[in-house]
Amino acid sequence: MNVEPADVRHIADHEDRTYAFCCAGRRTRFAQNPARYQSLA
Repeated sequence: MNVEPADVRHIADHEDRTYAFCCAGRRTRFAQNPARYQSLA
């Protein structure tokens, strides 16, 4: 899923990278286990 940078309200930083999310729920799930999602990026 692509997220427009101008519309980003939900972000998380992990290992010197910034990740953008479409909603708070996705950001929360990422924050709980970032390693699970890194291979998908």
